[in-house]
Formats: sequence, structure tokens, C-alpha cells
Amino acid sequence: TNRGMAPNEMAVNALAALGLLVLLKGAYQVLGFLYTSFLRGGQNLKKLGSWVVVTGATDGIGKALAMEAAKKGMNVVIISRTLSKLQDVEKEIADKCKVKVISIPFDFSSASSSDYASLKTKLTGLEGGIAVLYNNVGVSYEHAEYLTDVSEERIASILEVNNASMLKMTRLVLPEMQSRKKGAIVNIGSFEGNINAPFYAVYGASKAFVESFSKSMNVELRGTGVCVQNHVPHYVATKMAIPNEKRRKGSFMTPWPNQWARASLACVGYESYCTPYWPHALQAAIALSLPTWLVDNMRYKQSKLVRSIALRKKQQ
Repeated sequence: TNRGMAPNEMAVNALAALGLLVLLKGAYQVLGFLYTSFLRGGQNLKKLGSWVVVTGATDGIGKALAMEAAKKGMNVVIISRTLSKLQDVEKEIADKCKVKVISIPFDFSSASSSDYASLKTKLTGLEGGIAVLYNNVGVSYEHAEYLTDVSEERIASILEVNNASMLKMTRLVLPEMQSRKKGAIVNIGSFEGNINAPFYAVYGASKAFVESFSKSMNVELRGTGVCVQNHVPHYVATKMAIPNEKRRKGSFMTPWPNQWARASLACVGYESYCTPYWPHALQAAIALSLPTWLVDNMRYKQSKLVRSIALRKKQQ
């Protein structure tokens, strides 16, 4: 009599079912990637408010975010340390786009509680409200270095600018967004926060903090109409990523800041964790699928080489 499946037949069926699940998951991820990267399109930011606030807005990604937001008809508030640079960016935006631009000089590395209170006053009551806050301001190492050779001042600056300023700016704009039941807070992360970052340990940890904070806050704010996102770039052709101007060239995998900024603005209001520039998303998927030991070895050798080159240049 047939007493059911033989053990080997059950094992084959179980493996087949498991294989099907893996295939379905893979297909779902591929379709999701294609949809978000090429089909979905960006939201109408004007539905969230009239202003985009960008910190660290006089260079690189920050300047590009302000410019690209202005091209979409959004008024912009640009916040950065150097007044002369702010004035240059303000003029550039005003010349190209018919929008309002407010410049606020502010040093995030040394700002006091009263400085933040003054900043809050300047950002309160903007007509139409703040649609998006981009916590973009950030600092990194001077070059790849052992933790014991990184100055205490540099470490304090990284934590203050990359992390504390993000918390303070988020607390600063949240009440206004919550009162209108709409708005987005976008925190700029880094792929350094997703993988081990030898010789950049403090910077990598600061960006892992950005990811954790963004995800937790996005859940905390459920039902309020406000979302918190972590937008993650890899290499972008900026002064921070590539200090040597002669070597700073855009490519398929290393976009110019304006390319990355356009991709980021198209992701506002969607997933809490987002890699806006699709070649970077591919890069991340490949890197995260590799064994950790292999990625660690590659990063260790690469960063140690970068350190050696930087130290040699200092001695010249």
C-alpha cells in the first residue's frame, strides 16, 4: 500500500519549494529595482510645502540639491559656514531660477544652543512651509588614518557635524511639519555606514548612526504625514570624496553632484532607506552579496594604500 511520500521524494519537493521561494524573492527584488529606478518617477514636492532647506549647501551634493530643487520651482534655504560662498550660490540660483533664496551663515561644528534657537526663528513662519529638510552637511577624515592618529578635534567635529547637527535640525523643523501633517526629512548617509570602514572608522560609524536614526524616526512618525529618509551615495565627484581636483571626474559609477541630486529628489517621500542613483544600488547589491572577509580585505588594502599616498604627499 502507498503510505505517503518516500523520504527522498519529500526532500526533493522541499528543495524545489525552497528554490521557488528564492527565485520569487529574486524576481521581486529585480522588479522592485526596475520600478523604483526607471518607472516610478518623483513626487510633486510642492504638495509637501514651498521650501527646501539644505545644510552644507555651498559645495558638492548640497549645492547641487539646492540648485536642482530650485529648478523644480521650490524656494530654497541654503545654510553653510562661509557667507561669501553662500552669496555666490544664492546669486547663481537666483540667476537661473525664478525662486526665493534665503542664505543663512551657520557653523555646525561649533554652534551653541542659542545659535540653534536663532536659526529656528529664521526658519519659522516660511510661507507655504518647509517641504524637505536635507541634513547634508558633513565632514570626514583628512585622509585614511589609524584611529590613534586622528586628532581629538577631528573626531569631535565628525560627531558634531555628521550626527548632532542632524538631530538638532530634525527637532528644529519637526513641529512645523507635524502641524501641517506633511514634510520630508532626508539625511544624507554613505555606503561607508553599511560596510566595515577601516582607516575611516569614526566616519563610517557616524554614517551608520545616520541610518539607524533615520529608520527609527520614520517608524516613530507613522501617521503624522512626515517621513524620515536616509539617502545613501557611494562615490560622487565631490571635493570631499575626491580631494584631488585633477582626478575629480564624473563617470557612470561616480556621478557628478547634480546627477546624484536629481536622483535623490526623485526619491523624496518614498522608502526610508534609499540608494537614489541606480548604478550605486547595483554596486551595493554586489558588494553586500560578497563574503564579508573579502570586502574587508579589499577595503583594508585600498585604504592603507590611500593613507600611504597621502602621507607621502605631506612629506614632499
